[in-house]
Order: sequence, then structure tokens, then C-alpha cells
Amino acid sequence: MSQMVPVTEKINTIAKHMQAEGFLRQLRMALPRSGVTAERMARIFITEVRRQPKLAECSIESLMGAAMQCAQLGLEPGPMGLAYIIPYGREAQLQLGYKGILNLIWRSEQISSIQAEVVYERDEFAWANGIPPKLHHVPAHGERGKATHAYAVIGTTAGGWIFRVMTASEVDKHRDRFSKAGKGSPWDTDWPEMACKTLLKRTAKRAPISTEAQAAIGLDDRAELGVAQEIDVTPPKTEPAEESDPTHPALPTGDAA
Repeated sequence: MSQMVPVTEKINTIAKHMQAEGFLRQLRMALPRSGVTAERMARIFITEVRRQPKLAECSIESLMGAAMQCAQLGLEPGPMGLAYIIPYGREAQLQLGYKGILNLIWRSEQISSIQAEVVYERDEFAWANGIPPKLHHVPAHGERGKATHAYAVIGTTAGGWIFRVMTASEVDKHRDRFSKAGKGSPWDTDWPEMACKTLLKRTAKRAPISTEAQAAIGLDDRAELGVAQEIDVTPPKTEPAEESDPTHPALPTGDAA
């Protein structure tokens, strides 16, 4: 009967691969000029694995793929809310945070303003499609009551406005249909932010944002559905001296499912 590998040993193995020079080279090539170094990205990612031990059960390929995707987008995963690494079985997947989506949209030179808000029953609120469209929201003072709507508005440098409005029940239907996260997910702990994120994603798909941002939103959609993101990353080759070291095994090359 084979013994299970302790979680700490798995985490240490992942840390060695993440800090290997071959992988750091790949991160350096992927990172934009945002001031984030490959070494910092690797350290942050290792911290996330230690913070979420279930990530240690994920395949090395999916972990490295998620790290590479974070590097390409210039978004650090973790408590800042830019991005999160979520374990789905043996797959580690990138999930954008609300702040991460804002960050990506703001990178477009054609965007002049972004706003996403939740409306409550005591707020003053009215909206209408048309030419031009109309949106009016005055938050109430004090106790605002239950959430009734959520919306996002994106302004362009050309003077146009793109917005989307959903009722609270429509947001919940979207959550129930598309989000595969269980109890204790951000939908349970921070409904307003998740509602704003949903509206912002829907509005951004019609806005003049970069193909990079559109692709990142597509990856986030797949993460919400629990569908494999299929990020193609070739693991770096292990140095010959390390291949004979039993404490630093070579990376798996096949399907680790």
C-alpha cells in the first residue's frame, strides 16, 4: 500500500519548480513592464499555495499555467483582489477579481471612465435605453434597504457610454446558472462586489478594450463554470543535476488528471 505524499512535501516540491531558473525565465518573458519581477510573482504564487493547501493537489502544469497567465496579465493573485487561483479538482485556474477587471479595462486608451454600483430599495434610481441612454442613481442616506439592482457604466474617450443593468434576481439567476463555487464562496461573503463584477464583465464585452482583457474575461468565465481553461504552458526542463536528486523530482510530462 503506497503512502500518501504529505502536503508540506508537495508544497516544497511546487516551490522548487516555481523558483527554478528555467521557469523564472519564462515568467520574465511573460511579465509586462509593470515593475513586478519574476521572483516576486513566484514568491506570491508559492504563498497562495501555502495559504490554500488544496492547490498542492493540482497538477504542476495547471499551477504553472495559472502563474504564467497572471504574469502575462501583470496581475498578482491574493488578498489584494486582483486575481485568485482556484483549485477545481486537479486543475488550478485563474479567476479575476473585481479590481483585476477594473485594472484591465483601465489599460485601454479608449476608456475614460468606469463605474459599477449596487442599487438599494431606498435609493433614487431610474434608467432607460435609447439614444442617448439614461441612467440616474442617487444613493439614499443611512439604511438603504435590500439590493434591487446592479449596474456598470463604461465611458469612452469618443464620448460614448456603454452600460448594463440587471435586477438583483437576475444577478442571482446568473450566479446560480454559471457559478460552480460552493458555500463560503465570494457570492456568499461579498454579494455586492460579485454583482458589480458580473455587470462589469458583461459591459466590458461591448466596450473597446484590448484583446488581452477580452481573453482574460473569457478565462474568468470558464473558471466560474468550472471548465478547464486549457492554458498551454510547457514546463521547463529540469537541470541534469537535479534529475538525480530524489527531493527534486522531474516535472510530469503527461496528463496528471
